[in-house]
Amino acid sequence: MVSRSRRISSLIVAAALVSCRGKDDGPRPSGSSVSPPAMVDKPAAPMLRTPFAGLNLARIKAESGAASVSLPSGERAELTVDPVLQKATQKLLEHHRFDRAGVVVLDVEDGRVLAWASRRAKGTTDVNVEANVPAASLFKIVTGAALVEHAHLTPETETCYSGGFHSLGMRELQEHPGRESACASLALSMGKSINTVFARLAVKHLKPAVLEHQARRLGFGSPIAFDVETEASEVHVPSDALGFGRTAAGFANSTMSPFHAALLAATFARAGDRPEAHIVERVVDASGTVRYERPAAKAEPILGPDVARAVGRMMETTVQEGTSRKAFHHGQEPWLATPVAGKTGTLNAPDAGGLVTWFAGYTGRGRGPARHQVAIATLVVSGPLWDVKANTLARDVLRAWEKPELAAAWADGKGLGDGPTNRARRGTHARKAR
Repeated sequence: MVSRSRRISSLIVAAALVSCRGKDDGPRPSGSSVSPPAMVDKPAAPMLRTPFAGLNLARIKAESGAASVSLPSGERAELTVDPVLQKATQKLLEHHRFDRAGVVVLDVEDGRVLAWASRRAKGTTDVNVEANVPAASLFKIVTGAALVEHAHLTPETETCYSGGFHSLGMRELQEHPGRESACASLALSMGKSINTVFARLAVKHLKPAVLEHQARRLGFGSPIAFDVETEASEVHVPSDALGFGRTAAGFANSTMSPFHAALLAATFARAGDRPEAHIVERVVDASGTVRYERPAAKAEPILGPDVARAVGRMMETTVQEGTSRKAFHHGQEPWLATPVAGKTGTLNAPDAGGLVTWFAGYTGRGRGPARHQVAIATLVVSGPLWDVKANTLARDVLRAWEKPELAAAWADGKGLGDGPTNRARRGTHARKAR
């Protein structure tokens, strides 16, 4: 009896188990019974934007017909830089053993950087993006533009003056009728960097707010968009007559970077339109995917063309008969076949490291119909001794630009520094602001 009861219980349990499992419709598929997830395409990495993180332009590699910089991410930035001109420029900086120097060369037409070289005897930061040295007499470009635009002066406007070559005080600001035999046009005053003329004309015809506004239009006071972060060039225009006059002449209250100086020169080369500068042509990752491509060239109207051309005529006198005539000529013959306009700046600035010399300018068209104009800025800061100033450095870089065969020789370290320099005339700093 007990055995029969146990068999009945076993049958009931077995039936219950079958009921729980459900009906068996046939053989089960092998493997997991869970369906695999649908395949989803991995989204493409977003295109990179400027400024580029980790882009160090002090580490440009110019070789095999191209220039590039490796990024910390493993990507490679391919540059607009002319590799031969870049190597020649860097060799020039090494040859002269500058304490601190920077060179920027821009294609005026589309804002491409063709050469970007800097040197610092102590430290590794990029001189070209630093705006911590006085603008010196480069600021006369700003003052000249304001005098033309707001005071309606012309390059032919003549002013008589006395003093002001090495210093500028109240005595130089005051006019002395009948006792000033020296007179100069505004163009010649720009070319020879006559401080008294610029200071007097600014005090007489401009207001501090007008000059400061003009400076800010021309790039002072805020960083300029670029592929790397740049320091803002600074300006402060005092309201007192002496402070205002000294600022207008470039003695004080303005700083500048070589990058900004090159863009300023390009603005006048383009008759008042400032090009948008770029040095990165494209960025490519390890798989060869292009992460960034340089956008189409753009330019921003800054000044009216008549104003810009008038200032450009003034800048031409710097090379023709002013402070850079000797640097750009051997005897009566120019070193370059291409005409050059520019402005120098010289100021003894111990806080900046010593003697600060500048050249900012631009060329006419070079050899051949396809050769574009270029703008150039050079900065040299020297210690107690100096041999080559910024205008001589600019001349040699432009010679390399104009003659590719010369650039190739200098890039290989051959014949560096051909042409006269001031090496034999080393001496203590001059106290000029020119």
